[in-house]
Amino acid sequence: MHTRALQTALLATLALWLLAGCGSDVPDTVDQPNIILISTEATRPDHLSAYGYDRPTSTFMDSLAAEGVLFDSAYSVSSWTVPSVASLVTGTYPAAHKVQHGVVQDAGSRTIQGQEMLSPELPHLARILKAAGYKTFGITANGHLSKPLGYGEGFDFYRNLDFKAGSRLDAVSVNEIISNWKGQIKRGQPYFLWIHYFDPHDAYHARKPWIQEYFPLFAPHRQNFNKLTRATPPTLSEMGLEPGSPEHECLEALYDSEINFANWAMEDILHQLKVGPNALIVLTSDHGEEFLDHGGFGHASTLYEEQIRVPLVVRLPGARKKSVVQSTPVSLVDIAPTILDYLHLEIPDQMQGTSLMSLMNGRPRQVHEAIWTTVDQYAKMSAVRVGDWKLIVDHGEGDKPFLFNLVDDPAEVKNLAEDHPDRVAELLETMKGMEKTYGSDREALLNTEGLSEAEIEKLRSMGYVR
Repeated sequence: MHTRALQTALLATLALWLLAGCGSDVPDTVDQPNIILISTEATRPDHLSAYGYDRPTSTFMDSLAAEGVLFDSAYSVSSWTVPSVASLVTGTYPAAHKVQHGVVQDAGSRTIQGQEMLSPELPHLARILKAAGYKTFGITANGHLSKPLGYGEGFDFYRNLDFKAGSRLDAVSVNEIISNWKGQIKRGQPYFLWIHYFDPHDAYHARKPWIQEYFPLFAPHRQNFNKLTRATPPTLSEMGLEPGSPEHECLEALYDSEINFANWAMEDILHQLKVGPNALIVLTSDHGEEFLDHGGFGHASTLYEEQIRVPLVVRLPGARKKSVVQSTPVSLVDIAPTILDYLHLEIPDQMQGTSLMSLMNGRPRQVHEAIWTTVDQYAKMSAVRVGDWKLIVDHGEGDKPFLFNLVDDPAEVKNLAEDHPDRVAELLETMKGMEKTYGSDREALLNTEGLSEAEIEKLRSMGYVR
C-alpha cells in the first residue's frame, strides 16, 4: 500500500472510530460476547512495543494490552505453523493431534506425499462455539491451513488463501474478504471470527511508511537491499550475513515493518466491524522467528526462545482500566479452553490445555507442570521448561541435551547440561511424563491428494520445502 493511500486509510479509520465510538452493529454482552481470535505468523514478542521493544511496532496490541492481560511467557507447542495452529484450534498437543510434519518432498521425484489432516474426532473450537449458538467465520492466509486439511471444521464461512500462483497472502487481501462478510456478521447473532494473518512471514516486504523510519538507507540504496525482500531462510543462510551488519539491520527493519503492517490491518478490520468493549479479543502468534540468535534464520529449525516464545494478549469483555502483566508460563493449548471457560461452556475432556481465567482474575497458580514443545520439520527436537530451567533434547544429534537457566542466561548461550546432570535427568523424566500423559495412539490422517509442480515450487519459495 502506498504511503498516501495508507495515510488516507488511517485517517478514514480514525474518523469512523470517532463518529461511531466502539458501538457494534452486533450487540454483544459480557455473558455472550462476540469473540475475535487473531493469530499472526512468525511474530516474536521481543519485537513488539507491547513487550517493551523500542520501535512502536504494535500500537494496536499495546492499546488492547492496556485494557487486558499480557502474558509475558507464552509459548507455542512447536516452532512452525502446522502443529502450532492445530493445537491452537483443538487445545491438544501435537503428540495427540498428530499434525506435525506438513509436506514431505521426495528428492527423487520432487513430489509431496501429503500433510497430516486434523481428525474430525478432535475437539475444535469453532465447532463447539457453533453448537453454542455462534455464527462462525474463519480466514487464514497460509496454504497449510486449508479446509480439506480440517482447519475449516465448524465454520459457517471459511476462506483459505493458499500458495497457488497469483495468490495474495497479505493482510489487505484478508481484510477485503472479511469486509465482504460484514453483511453476514451484522445479522445479530453473536459471532466468532478467527483471523490468521500471514504477515510477517518471510520473505519480508518493505512496508511503508515504517521501513523509512526503521532503516533510512533502504530507499537511497534499494539496489543493495532489495535482495533481502525476496530471500527465504535458506537463501539468507547462504548470504553469510554477519550480526550487526547493514544487511542484518535491514532484515530486522523489514520484519518490523511487516509487524506494523499486520498491526495496522487488525486495527483497521476491528474498526470496520465496530467491535465493542464487550467483545472477547485474543491476539497471539503461531511461533517466533530467528535472526542469527543461534546462527540461523526463520523457524521450524530449533526450540530456542526466539522460535517458540509468542505474544499473547487477552482483552476480556468490559475493558479494564489498568493493564495486567502475567508472567506465569502458558501455552497455545490453553487458548481454546480459556475461551470456553469464560463462556461457561463445558471444556471437552480431550482438550489438554488449561483455562487461564484464574490467572486473569488475579488468582495466580501453577497452570502446567511444564511447558512442552516439539518440532519435527527441519530438525527433530523436544523441549520442556520447568520454572527457570529449560531442557532441549536434539533427537537428530543422538538425543544431545542442552540445559539453560532462563533467568541467568535468557539468550540460551551457555549449555549447563554437563554441570547439572541431575537437573537434566529430572527434566528428561518430566518430558517422558508429558509424552505419556498427552500422547495418543491415534493414527495420523494423511492428505493423499497430490500437489502440482507449481504448488511445490511455491511452497519451496516460502521456505517450507527445501
